Amino acid sequence: MKLVFLTDHYHPYEVGGAERSLRIVVDRLQSRFDIQVVVLVGEPARPVTVSSVDGVPVTYLSCLPVLDLAHFGAPAGVSRRRRLQAALRGCADSLGRATPSSLRLKLWLAACNLYSSLFCIENYEALDQDYSSLVNLAPLREILEKIGPDLIVSDNSRSILCLPACGQRSGARTLAIIRDLKFSSPRRKVIAHSASGPCDHCTPQCQCMASLPSLIRRPLTRILFLNQAFRLASLQRYDQLLTTSQFLKNSLARHIPNPLRVIPNSVGEILNEVPVRSDISERTRILFAGMLTPNKGPDILLRAMAEFVKECPNADLRIAGRPSAHSADLPALVRQLGLESRVEFLGFLNSRELSQLYASSHIVVCPTRWPEPFGRVPLEAMNHGCLVVASRSGAFPETIEDGRTGWLFQPMDENDLLAKLRLARAEWMAGGPMQQAARASLSRYSVDSVCKQYEDLFLETIGG
Repeated sequence: MKLVFLTDHYHPYEVGGAERSLRIVVDRLQSRFDIQVVVLVGEPARPVTVSSVDGVPVTYLSCLPVLDLAHFGAPAGVSRRRRLQAALRGCADSLGRATPSSLRLKLWLAACNLYSSLFCIENYEALDQDYSSLVNLAPLREILEKIGPDLIVSDNSRSILCLPACGQRSGARTLAIIRDLKFSSPRRKVIAHSASGPCDHCTPQCQCMASLPSLIRRPLTRILFLNQAFRLASLQRYDQLLTTSQFLKNSLARHIPNPLRVIPNSVGEILNEVPVRSDISERTRILFAGMLTPNKGPDILLRAMAEFVKECPNADLRIAGRPSAHSADLPALVRQLGLESRVEFLGFLNSRELSQLYASSHIVVCPTRWPEPFGRVPLEAMNHGCLVVASRSGAFPETIEDGRTGWLFQPMDENDLLAKLRLARAEWMAGGPMQQAARASLSRYSVDSVCKQYEDLFLETIGG
């Protein structure tokens, strides 16, 4: 049976846990199915290239956005006149490349994103690169019809939107793997956008934007909800829908009548032995691993660390993750808190480097503001014998049993996080049972368990 995995990122374009999870499934099931991977690369036009990754044919297909994001990404401090000039230039460039079949979509994108870039730069998420990739999909359609797959699996948002739009006529069954909140929330990118806390769903009134003037909020709300309606309509065109957590399934069930299946991400191969670490009484090593965005909450951990080091002078914090537009503020916060000698920024690490970092850490903290759709980091940390502290949000309560396999704290509550850091250090020093209990809980996330569920689902979907 022929399977095509259609995805936004794949080796060497891996971004994070979602991409690692997909590669685990492809590597394990390539002996059971004839698998090919098609990657929609979100970068300027490049020729279609084909390579092989661990024996799997991979086609990299340029997915040139309709609108140039650079025209709309001006900092908030730029004057409105200059932002208007840049936005109009971007719209003109885009419409100049329009074909009759894509003109209406481009006009819609140009109008709604011009509005959001002018009046609400912090809501520039309305400028959705996934939508703007929905034109000129003939090369994708030709590739799929040439392969002639029995099943096409769309993984990640851009691919999920592009497959129904490309009009492929191969007769293949289709399955979408939904890994994040982009389909269940009108606020596509910035889920933790409120000072009062994370927003796991938005009301039609979008209370999370209540501070905006009404004349700005109402059109922007309309744009966001129309965009969400388009995303949800795309999901309805798939034969099978899959999520990676019960939390994500519940958040989508409010919008989608189709039955949703749940298969968790795999943590990878379960380690037979826990790596040996330095004595925690000599050096308490704390780790943050994740993209350096406000949603992930590294600033919350830094503030808790400022108090923790007063009680535990030998503690240090290593921060590993891809920088973002907001990460430049973190070094300044470190200096403000007097943590220069306690905090080290390591940048983005690949899987092997991150594994080595886990192996030398005692406590891993996931202080996310937003509702995490799955959260791979706690499971990887448990697999390496680390103790885990995470916010009580999203799918974390599914993967972490509070007080038994890790600790959960109230999102954005630095005092509660500090209390859990104390418990974690005391647990490690006492040699308590949590480390063993956490590793024992990983069996349902093993490669064998997860990939068997995928294999059964693929066969079921192909069988109709």
